[in-house]
Amino acid sequence: MKFFIPYHGLDVSWLSLLMFLPFLSLSQAINPYAKNYTVSDGLPSMECYRVIQDHSGYIWIATDRGVARFDGYGFANFTTGDGLTDNVIIHLFCDYKNRVWMAGLNGTVCYAENGKILPYQFNRALKRIFPEGGLTTGFFCDEDDNLVFGISRMGILVIDANGNTSIKSDPLADYRSFLQTKSNIVFGYNYNSVTKGIKGTVNGKEIVIPYPDSRKKQNSYRGAVLPSGSIVMPSSAELLFIDFTHLPPARFPCSDPPIFIYPESDSSVLISQFTTGGISRLNWNRTKNTVSQTLQYFTDVTVSSICTDSAGGFWFTTLNNGLYYTPSFSTQLLSRSNALLSSKNITGMAQQENGVPLFSTEKEIFVYRNDSVFLAPGQFQFKSEKPILNILISGNLLYVIRSRENSLLDLKKGYLPNKIDYHMNDFITDTSGIFITASACFQFNNSMQAIDNKKILPQRCDAILKSADGKIWIGSVDGLVFLDKNLSPHFIDDSLLKGTRIKEIIELPNGNFIIAGFGKGMLFWDRKNAATLLDDPLNAELPLINTIAVDASGIIWAGTNKGLYRISKNETGKYEAAKIGSSDGIPLSDVRKICVYDGKVFLLCHEGVLIYDPRKDKSGSKPIAVYFESIKSGNEIFSSAGILNIPYDKRSLSIQYKGIDYSQFGKINYRYRFTGSDTSWKYTTNTQIDFPKLLSGGYTLQVAAKNSAGLWSNPSEFSFEIIPPFYARWWFIVLCALAIVSITSWLIMRRNKLYLKKTQQQFIAQQRMNEMENQAKQAMMNPHFVFNALNSIQQYINTNDRISANKYLTKFSRLIRLNLDLVNKNLITLEEEFEKLKLYLEIEQLRFGEKLKYEFVISTELETDIIFIPSMILQPFVENAIWHGIMLTGKAGMIIVKAEMIDNDNLLRLEVIDNGIGINQSRKLSAGKKRKSLGIQLTIDRLRLYAQSSGREIKFETTDLGENDPMESGTVVTIELPVSFGKEKKF
Repeated sequence: MKFFIPYHGLDVSWLSLLMFLPFLSLSQAINPYAKNYTVSDGLPSMECYRVIQDHSGYIWIATDRGVARFDGYGFANFTTGDGLTDNVIIHLFCDYKNRVWMAGLNGTVCYAENGKILPYQFNRALKRIFPEGGLTTGFFCDEDDNLVFGISRMGILVIDANGNTSIKSDPLADYRSFLQTKSNIVFGYNYNSVTKGIKGTVNGKEIVIPYPDSRKKQNSYRGAVLPSGSIVMPSSAELLFIDFTHLPPARFPCSDPPIFIYPESDSSVLISQFTTGGISRLNWNRTKNTVSQTLQYFTDVTVSSICTDSAGGFWFTTLNNGLYYTPSFSTQLLSRSNALLSSKNITGMAQQENGVPLFSTEKEIFVYRNDSVFLAPGQFQFKSEKPILNILISGNLLYVIRSRENSLLDLKKGYLPNKIDYHMNDFITDTSGIFITASACFQFNNSMQAIDNKKILPQRCDAILKSADGKIWIGSVDGLVFLDKNLSPHFIDDSLLKGTRIKEIIELPNGNFIIAGFGKGMLFWDRKNAATLLDDPLNAELPLINTIAVDASGIIWAGTNKGLYRISKNETGKYEAAKIGSSDGIPLSDVRKICVYDGKVFLLCHEGVLIYDPRKDKSGSKPIAVYFESIKSGNEIFSSAGILNIPYDKRSLSIQYKGIDYSQFGKINYRYRFTGSDTSWKYTTNTQIDFPKLLSGGYTLQVAAKNSAGLWSNPSEFSFEIIPPFYARWWFIVLCALAIVSITSWLIMRRNKLYLKKTQQQFIAQQRMNEMENQAKQAMMNPHFVFNALNSIQQYINTNDRISANKYLTKFSRLIRLNLDLVNKNLITLEEEFEKLKLYLEIEQLRFGEKLKYEFVISTELETDIIFIPSMILQPFVENAIWHGIMLTGKAGMIIVKAEMIDNDNLLRLEVIDNGIGINQSRKLSAGKKRKSLGIQLTIDRLRLYAQSSGREIKFETTDLGENDPMESGTVVTIELPVSFGKEKKF
């Protein structure tokens, strides 16, 4: 595609000359793009009478079935069941308190305030004056709460804030209506037969707008007040534009009385009419005092009222088509709804070298000029039953794509009967022939009678361009190609361009290329350096780019399957992208083709052809106000006024809010945060935030909305406090603190008592231990053992066995000496314990000879010289094993003493094993005897005291070997006790 800067001079081409001749074809004005709201969208009725916007931004619509309020998301409808005094509402007015007043057909009035609809308190006064109801031609409420009515055929009725009524009328004037200016000028008017003119009151003074005496009596209808205070006043034959600084007024012929007059500015008004339908714009030249009509829109609907919202959007109520809204008149829509197009789809769009666009439907071709569309002359209409699918143009050649029957037209020579069987994507003309891009790139010769083709590039090609230096460039599915002098193709070796499907190529005046890379986005190439991608976050949305165009100011327009994008340079020279969407009057559609002409951007998309004038676009200039609608906890609703105190059991909140921006059609982006603790914004498109189980404390919620231009509003704030539960309040905390102090004091006292008691117990235990030790020391040497030992020595002496007597006496004295050495020690080493036990066993072995054997099995890991245990804990059990176990068997006995560490927890296991008669049999034999082993009992008590003193458990266990195996006999005594390492310790 070649880049052209449009110009407005005289075009010498035959087609352009024909286009500017009015007799060639009929024209059709193009409507602005508008959204039509109907009952299927929630509107209560298709018959609507008035539309206004209140100070909060809500749109109110009066219908024959009640009143609707619109917030951009949905309609809230109100009827007599909600407080209306009549379901047929014919007038609306928003006063200085943001109360929306509603006048019904039955002559009664009500108003909406703070979410409720209330009846006017002086409706009875209205009923007294008009028992059958009067047709209110208009009304307003001033800042003194006076309600002023215009009453058909009566005059002006004023009811003050106290209910006092007054009527201003003139018997010579048939008042039909009244007007209100910003300074509360009241103007009632109609033709006066005496003064031969239209009589009214301005600032309390009567004026007469004269008519020539030859004129007949006129009927006047609703008028309008311009911002300057001038008045537009209709009659049955004309419109009067009255500037009170000079008379007579400017007159505009108007045989069809307007239904509604809306002032756009001091020099422009919009009027709607019954007969012709739609909306017309009238421009008032105050210098010349003349009025002219420019455009006419929506000719197929009857518009009953018009208003603009705070963002500049236009709203139209109709008597049979519901409600219309357009964000801006800067966008027009040429679609099958236009009468001239006869319900045919727009199938293609092309642009001549002078920039003038052409449109095709399935049967015809149209030309655009001065905001109107003209049917092209008959020479442009191809006589074929095959529908037109698209049109392409290059130089003087117009190519029409049909289903299996394509056609070519020379704009200078006329229709050519030749047909080309290729579904062409693009083409150019050159001195070497005609080049088309389709399933491949083909070359044709310049003979129009017989066109032979030659394949230049075999792969599919979408775009072709002849640059200013004469080179031919082709956009293929594999990258960018140029043809040399011999028309041989060469691919551009560039990492971005190579392998990219190129949908369109544009050459800028400086020779650089802008390339639409399908799948990559927007690319820039200066033909000397490497290609670069558009460095902008929005480039991520541009990969499925279909078409691009550049206007005279250098702005790049890109069409994708998601809509239109504008790419322009900022003050630093960097390209930046912006999305042009529904808020600009551009629906989010698949843009297939873009043309730029006369400052306007033409977009071929699914809806038809959208004509966008960026010079008139004022969208996104104002931030969006956010309103908090309700705060709910379950089914309970809290007020959003002031600071709320919310009970702790209702701390799960749902907060609803809305920002009003009708241009975004309910797709507003929001962000919110709590001030103080969390400064990060959270983003959403929902109009409700749920906060489950908030903690107690004060909160301030901030919510901001983003307008269509990407501007965030100043956040709206809502403060509330979650009341803490009773257990988190100060008095409860104080009570708990006192209770904790009391309990803590009691626990400390109890602990001290327990500590003292434990200390006393330990002292008593220590005393008992000392007593037991003394008893144990007295019982260490069993008198029976001593007596037997002395008898044995005596026997050896009497038998003159001096050697045995000396040996026996030596060991006995050694054992006595060792006992005396250890008598003052609470803990002895394991080595000393074993030494004493061995001496004892040696002495007993001297007595019994071969009848007694013993063995010590000590683990090699034990360091017996540093392990401390209570003294004399094994000897009583060994002695018991000899006398009550082995000696009763009548055969040789065996004593085994084992020692080992267990559990790696400083626990020592000691075992005394014998092969005597067993503990069970021994107990049976000694059942009738009173004598018990005092040494064993003393040892067990000492072990218990040792456990109590050390704070750890001691295991003591006696096992009869015959219980598990009848073939075995004997007893095992097991002791597990904690030990100390190092030096001697007390217990």
